[in-house]
Amino acid sequence: MRILIVSNTDVDNWHLINVGKELMQRGHSLTVCSIYQNSDIGTVFKNTADVVRFSEVEHNLEKHFDCVLTGDTALHRLCLKKIYIFNCSSTVVRFGPGACDFSFNYRDRRDSAYWLRCANMPVGNPKNDSINFNTEEIKEKNQILYIDSGHTPFGKEGKVQIAGMLLRIARENPGYNLVIKPRWLRGRTTYMTHLNTLHLYDIIEERCNGEMPENLVMLNEHRDLHELIKESHSVISLNSTASIDALCEEKNLCILCNYRCDDKFDFRFINGEPKADMKDELDFYRLTGCVVNINDVYKYIPGGIKGNEDFIKDIFPFGVTGASKRIADVMEHVYENYLRYGKYPAIKNYSYANYKVEMTAGEFSKDEFFQIRIENTARKWLSDFLKNKITVMLDASSIYYWLEINYTNYSFNQNGIDALLREFEWRKKELILDNADKLSTNAIDQSYVLMAMFDLGYGYSIPNMQNVIAVGPWNFYAGRILLECGEEKEGLTCLVKFLSEANSRNYEKYEIEQTGRGYKTAYEIVFNHYNGLNVPHLDIACLFAALYAKNKENCVKYELRKKAYELMTSAMLYDLQFENGYMTNIRIEEEARKRFYHFHRVMHGLLNSPAPRAQKRRSVLERFHQCWKDHGLGYTLKLGFKKVAGLLKSKIHSKIDRAYNAAPLLIAKMYRRKILGGLKLYAKVMRKFGSGAKLYLSATGSGDTYVIAMYFNAFCKRRPSDEISVLCVADNQSKAAADLFDIENVEIISRKRFGRLVSLLVYDLKDITKLNTLHCHNAQHYAHIIIRLSGYKGMTCSMLTWQRSFADIPRNERQPPNFSYVGIEQLFTENSLIQDRTVLLVPKAKGVKGLPTKFWIWLARELSNVGFKVATNCVGDDKPIEGTVAVTFPYCNSVPFLEMAGVTIGVRSGFQDITESAKCLKISLYWDFNDNIKYSLSSNLIDTFSLSAFEQPNQYEFELRKSLHAEVALIHKLVNMAIDYVNSNGRTLA
Repeated sequence: MRILIVSNTDVDNWHLINVGKELMQRGHSLTVCSIYQNSDIGTVFKNTADVVRFSEVEHNLEKHFDCVLTGDTALHRLCLKKIYIFNCSSTVVRFGPGACDFSFNYRDRRDSAYWLRCANMPVGNPKNDSINFNTEEIKEKNQILYIDSGHTPFGKEGKVQIAGMLLRIARENPGYNLVIKPRWLRGRTTYMTHLNTLHLYDIIEERCNGEMPENLVMLNEHRDLHELIKESHSVISLNSTASIDALCEEKNLCILCNYRCDDKFDFRFINGEPKADMKDELDFYRLTGCVVNINDVYKYIPGGIKGNEDFIKDIFPFGVTGASKRIADVMEHVYENYLRYGKYPAIKNYSYANYKVEMTAGEFSKDEFFQIRIENTARKWLSDFLKNKITVMLDASSIYYWLEINYTNYSFNQNGIDALLREFEWRKKELILDNADKLSTNAIDQSYVLMAMFDLGYGYSIPNMQNVIAVGPWNFYAGRILLECGEEKEGLTCLVKFLSEANSRNYEKYEIEQTGRGYKTAYEIVFNHYNGLNVPHLDIACLFAALYAKNKENCVKYELRKKAYELMTSAMLYDLQFENGYMTNIRIEEEARKRFYHFHRVMHGLLNSPAPRAQKRRSVLERFHQCWKDHGLGYTLKLGFKKVAGLLKSKIHSKIDRAYNAAPLLIAKMYRRKILGGLKLYAKVMRKFGSGAKLYLSATGSGDTYVIAMYFNAFCKRRPSDEISVLCVADNQSKAAADLFDIENVEIISRKRFGRLVSLLVYDLKDITKLNTLHCHNAQHYAHIIIRLSGYKGMTCSMLTWQRSFADIPRNERQPPNFSYVGIEQLFTENSLIQDRTVLLVPKAKGVKGLPTKFWIWLARELSNVGFKVATNCVGDDKPIEGTVAVTFPYCNSVPFLEMAGVTIGVRSGFQDITESAKCLKISLYWDFNDNIKYSLSSNLIDTFSLSAFEQPNQYEFELRKSLHAEVALIHKLVNMAIDYVNSNGRTLA
């Protein structure tokens, strides 16, 4: 077999290494890759196999490997790979792997709450088979080992308690070395699950007052845990799998409990009091017989407590060792009998004793087999939330049933799984709202109710809002809801309380406090809304101090920080001057420095340095040495050769490109194509219309062409009588827009060739007198310099176009378009549409970034639910939005169709411009300006050339931002607008 081992964390690595060694001894080809490339994995797999980056092998895995072997934490990166995945699970108390195909577990303890569909087999723990790389036997020393759990205990009080215990043990047992195995080394915070700035070593050094016991050994390098356990006389740990490792080595053990702990999520409650450990975990470890109160541990050290032998027998019914052999046996059987023939074993529980008899081929096709992983991902994702985030168990059977029926409707790709998870997120929040009464008994559960209300756009309906906001540290969503309701001061107060609570801790306690989640968003909202008056400047000062103290300043945009800082200092100085009117400006500044030294001495310098100084790049020799140390000489030389070869290749290509694309050649090439090509096209059109003709270039879009054509006949009347005015349009759609106004001379030019005339015009404005333009053409080649004038002195695209073309034409001279009503009733009848109760969706446009398909599906579903008939405007091969009817009609029928339908909702495009005169509800949508166009003459998208020309009633534009809340809130608003419009016209929905 060609096997790829995908590692991630050291927890997985110690399970995978022995299975890998067993497979290699049997002659199988083995490649090891890591999700996160650090030195730990190189140490674990040293002398076993070459270690490569996951990015080097992740593409086309099925072509290079027969199967994958991995642990629990790497499964998220493999979900969408079409290759069979064996998972070696490292969970003891709970069963919870992600999207795998065959899971090997410690014991037969399948958690029914997850009900993942994958093959399962209990085989034991491979971690204890032959982990030691040394050939010499490890002898026991006079050594006590303390295995640190890193984050636990959360908070300083618990770590101070642990540090005091260790110092006392070291002093009371001078004949033993007390060795501390840290969860992570100081300074190694890259791969932490939760940010935590407290390290046990710092607390110990702080508590010992400079008198560190000589027998207290704080390891500053990674050591094999199993080696440390074997050479120790006894072991001290918290409730973790490390205690099981100690019992497997038959070491006496003390598992600590009742230490002080600021619980991570306030989730672990017993009789209303927060505990350090979840009850089921603590009860599980009590079965070892080694759990002791932290205040009583001194009674059992240095000897420790002998563990309950039945505990290990229950966890490992196959024995402590031998799991690697069992896993290798099963993998070989699956490959030889199924994988090599393109089949997969059936999804069910197997026993090692009879798996060859029990195993049969699965009933799913290859595509459906892999797609089950999508279902598993969503099922585990929801189950984790229901079991680990809220304190009340909710009945989610209806969601699971929906998933089981519909998971095959989602494509086996990233877009498919994202769409499924978005739908699942929606249904999860609806489940929360349906159980809002049950989830209002404590602050944590209530926070998820607030989150669901905000995301689904129901925040306005929260009764007794002033009572709801008193939810302790969870003021984030309450603050956002209040802001949505227009209560700016109260909303900002909530967000400031949330940030102050988060900043008061040296670790991320709640999920919403993580930098990438609510913490960053709350800071941006507060700084953006702060005007010097609506938040006390002392609160802003504290927020600034904490932001820089935690080294998180870059999570807030420099412009926002600078704005808030300037407003804050202005407010502070104003208050000082008001309180002490006799003070001079100099003394005011001095007083401000005394009161707020954080900012005038430290923060002010940081704020005026938007980009931190880059770290010094390591030399080639230093990088070579580090790679050699991590991966060995062979891998380093191979990688170095590849990089040198790639550099030489790029240099050669650069030389060739430079010679071929020399400036004179490029100029000649572009001149021949653009300028001479434009001149040839110009001559051809002039021959067609005669020497008296003058060519006027329209826009390349049909919407702008519509506006220009509306004024063109009035424009021609102001030209000399002997002039033949010709409107040049870019394609057939623009021609159709121009035909609505009975223009005599219209010339169609392809979009590609149209740009040549623009280039010719820009190149030679002096001699080519028969060519002009009615549009600024800021998007055309050679005209990009115009884009850089974005917003200069208020200049916009519409202003530039009007000034150059139609400034002297009053709006009452614009020509009304001519539309045809022929065939509209037949179109409604054929598609079962209802007059005045139909919504036309226009989801696509050529030059505008489209909205997500899921947004249109949700909108269509909500409109249908309230009684509307929904149709999609389809052109060419366009597919209609799911649940809607496809309709196609020319521009000349567009306004009559809309007036009979009643409502149209579409992306900002030329279709909205051409239908501006329709007597119906017209709604245009576009992305957030910053997400859509980087440079534009428009200072904002509402001030575009086309729609700014009209003042029609019932015409609206909305900006969409990338968030679930924004989409949901907008959908609710659009549906309500459609309902109100129908009702205001004296009609009702069915």
